[in-house]
Amino acid sequence: MGLKLKSNSKVKGAVSSIPLTSPMPSLARLFVDAINSRFVIKHASGNLVKSDKITDILSFTRESPATYFGSDGLLKYAISGEPVFEYDPVTLKPLGVRVEFGTTNRIKFSDLFSSSAWNNSGLSISENDSLSPDGTKTASKIIESGTSDNSTHCISYTTEALATIGNPYTFSVFAKKNTASNFQLAISGITDSALFCNFNIESGEIGLSSPGSLTYGMLNASIIDVGGGYYRCSITVTPTIASYPILSICLTGNSLSSGAIPSYKASSLASI
Repeated sequence: MGLKLKSNSKVKGAVSSIPLTSPMPSLARLFVDAINSRFVIKHASGNLVKSDKITDILSFTRESPATYFGSDGLLKYAISGEPVFEYDPVTLKPLGVRVEFGTTNRIKFSDLFSSSAWNNSGLSISENDSLSPDGTKTASKIIESGTSDNSTHCISYTTEALATIGNPYTFSVFAKKNTASNFQLAISGITDSALFCNFNIESGEIGLSSPGSLTYGMLNASIIDVGGGYYRCSITVTPTIASYPILSICLTGNSLSSGAIPSYKASSLASI
């Protein structure tokens, strides 16, 4: 009586305990141990290439820097042309190599809300107020300015590039509750009316938002827990007008059901 065993492609125990001199299984072509920086590729000719750099076995290009969450749960910065190994920022579970699509950051001062590039209405900004997702004290606090009349409490940025009709735009921020738990992201200027979504950055809930479909309006809204009390909040919209997108971050009087770019009387000087 014979017994034939087949690999189930899983390794029990520490992957790092497998020596790189071990033969590759007959049908295997790639071995990736990102945690210990060990990479092996088997070419069709049978030749093996082993390295501690993934770029020695796989081609990768990216023309600009990128952000990602590392094994310690903090936001990291990859230089141009450097592959990104992502980790879940909460569980620290490795997620593998990020497969990227071509995108462009249209906000030149995305981490400097006090810049004159941002239009400020009814808010004050406290730069370098607290720890940001990358562990440095570079996070900004946005605070309501007290008003006796209804007014908006937003910072807005107008991009320098025209939107392309039908080409989705995503606007995202890392946000953390302070004395306010709710805020709003909005995009205007590229559809008939402003598109928005309200977020609760204490409970991780999405509140009132604009309707939409694959061809018009709000395409997607998401809120993701990234640890340290922060959430990554984003909205994606489909432009119907070839104009300059206006991106707004608004306080809402701590309401989760506010309409687009709300006006209200601020008395509590709430902040996020």
